[in-house]
Amino acid sequence: MMLVGLVCLLVVTAAESSDNVCSYQDVLKYLNLTKDNGLFSMTRPVKDYTHTTVVTLEVVLYAILDVVKIDQTFIPYVWIFLIWNNEYISWNPDDFCGIKNISIPNEVLWRPDLTIEEMIEKDKAPPSPLLIISNTGNVIVQNDQVLVSTCRMHVYKFPFDIQSCTLSFKSVVHSVEEIRLVHKASSADVTRWSREVMRTQYEWLFINMTVTNKTVTAFNVQQDVIIFTINMKRRPVLYIVNFILPVLFFLCLDLSSFLISDSGGEKLSFKITVLLAVTVMQLILNEILPSSSNKIPLIAVYCIGIFSLMMISLLETIVVKYLIEKDFASEDNEGDRDHSLSEDGNKQDKSKLHNCDAEEKKTARGMWICDVTSDEKAAELLKKEEDQTFIPYVWILKSWQNEYISWNPEEFCGIESVGVPAEIMWKPDITIEEMTEKDKAPPAPYLTITHDGFVEVTNDQVLVSTCMMYVYQFPFDIQICNLTFKSVVHSVENIILHENANSSVATEASREVMRTQLEWLFVGMNITNKTVKNFGFEQSAVVYTITIRRRSTLYIVNFILPILFFLCLDLSSFLISERGGEKLSFKVTVLLAVTVMQLILNEILPSTSNKIPLIALYCVGVFGLMLLSLLETIVVMYLIEKDKEEDKDQDCGDKQSKCTFAGSSENLSDDLREVLKTLLLILHSQKEQEKSGYWTNVAKKINKVFFIFYVIVATLFIVCMFFSWNKA
Repeated sequence: MMLVGLVCLLVVTAAESSDNVCSYQDVLKYLNLTKDNGLFSMTRPVKDYTHTTVVTLEVVLYAILDVVKIDQTFIPYVWIFLIWNNEYISWNPDDFCGIKNISIPNEVLWRPDLTIEEMIEKDKAPPSPLLIISNTGNVIVQNDQVLVSTCRMHVYKFPFDIQSCTLSFKSVVHSVEEIRLVHKASSADVTRWSREVMRTQYEWLFINMTVTNKTVTAFNVQQDVIIFTINMKRRPVLYIVNFILPVLFFLCLDLSSFLISDSGGEKLSFKITVLLAVTVMQLILNEILPSSSNKIPLIAVYCIGIFSLMMISLLETIVVKYLIEKDFASEDNEGDRDHSLSEDGNKQDKSKLHNCDAEEKKTARGMWICDVTSDEKAAELLKKEEDQTFIPYVWILKSWQNEYISWNPEEFCGIESVGVPAEIMWKPDITIEEMTEKDKAPPAPYLTITHDGFVEVTNDQVLVSTCMMYVYQFPFDIQICNLTFKSVVHSVENIILHENANSSVATEASREVMRTQLEWLFVGMNITNKTVKNFGFEQSAVVYTITIRRRSTLYIVNFILPILFFLCLDLSSFLISERGGEKLSFKVTVLLAVTVMQLILNEILPSTSNKIPLIALYCVGVFGLMLLSLLETIVVMYLIEKDKEEDKDQDCGDKQSKCTFAGSSENLSDDLREVLKTLLLILHSQKEQEKSGYWTNVAKKINKVFFIFYVIVATLFIVCMFFSWNKA
């Protein structure tokens, strides 16, 4: 009996539970939510159009993936939470077994058309496929997004800089009367949440995140904007170890070079090598820093300051070496003169006439110095010019009339406009002639239609377009790039394009919303309307001409000034003696440094200009002057060496004649021997005055004339380049 009763009880319980079984499908059927019901995804979900949809937005920073300084882009990985109310969704949980939440596909319901103003590429992370709806009508969406966005970098204090990058969320087409954006969490809460989930920070330390809300006016429409400002500090350790300290060590090496003797050539070679090492560091710095700052970064001042100190030290070494060589040469001349007088005045010492080896030992000192110098001499590298591309980030507003759309607002409670998905309406096939790549920015999901049939769509686009660069004035150039809008297939009889604002209005509007300009300063925008003829039919076109000017500060500091310093070093090399090999080594090293600068310039400039750029003329001119100086040094050294060889041959001939005279004079009387010796001395002195040092004197005259010529030509060249740049 007990067993039968238990079975009966189980049957009754099962029957009762089967009566209360509920499924998510029951809720969806009750709400009539299906993919085929497009009304749920078409427009803003309000029963009265005057109701405002309040969207709660929260952002958590999950990771800082990259900060590209040269391109001025910020790549964070963020979690985005959105909550809003759908007035067409509600149910009583008691009627559906207590079900309060359901997950459904994203595309079934309308979602707010939020965009990030700074975003320049589509999201790289996979989108969330589902959203959650609650019984009260709240819709919850969570998305993980990798945002490639613009960020204005301030590199004045690099690498001890603190950067602030913003993420500005706003609606694409809806005004504040339709969508209000709010955030409930404070800046402290958002910062704390981000610190808790942070995975990686790249080379940056996350400081905090601040949240602000404001209302802006864009295209005559007021919209809510929530701005998340991410503050971060660069980790400077590697830059200190790999850049700042090495440059400082090079300065210490230059200071230590004062312990090296000035008499040899090793000090000069040492200092010019260290100076070239600092030049390489400057070129590396030029690749790291963007040219977007109007102020010279402190690290650039640091490098150019150390470069200048080392160059002054090098010039001082050259002057000191010149004075020592001058003093040493005068001592040698005086010693040789005393040596000749003592040799000729000592008439009683016959051993000096018979011993030729003793004469060779007296000249061994100068020959040894020449040998050491010879041994030392032997021991002893978004506007993209090269791609001709122009990459602007633009907001494009298009409007046209659809004659099949119209309604009387009075019949629909005064509704004058409706936002609908962009893919359900016809859109004009507008293309940009100069565009060479597909748009990377996310397209606007909605467009607006008005009661009188006008359709408006706003798109943010990253345009990779061609632009003919005129680099004659580089780096003081002004570039003009066009964006030509026209239809793909429709003629002027079908579609006519015309601008909505004049050039001055468009220029001011662009200046107001400009986020970053990289190394370019926006000058102005000019708008023209014209008719073009393509493939036998005419088309309407609107041309936006954008004028921009390059920031030249870093190019002056890291390129033009170092080349000018190298020219000054080459001028100072005229103080170095030609008797050793260090002058030739010094000039070749400086010439190679200018060659490296030319190779870097070749990577920057395109090969499309019919006129040689002024900066290329500047480099080639300096290179040509230094090459002439090097050739002149080779000629002078050749003449001096020729004079040395003749002196050597003459000394050996004199020694042989003295030995012969000494042998033959043994048979003569003392009086006759003295007369012959006096005659030989007179003849020898006359020959020495005629031949000794002849080529050396010629070399000195050539050197003086060429130095005057070199200074005049170099000065005129620099002045002409300055006036050419200024005139251009």
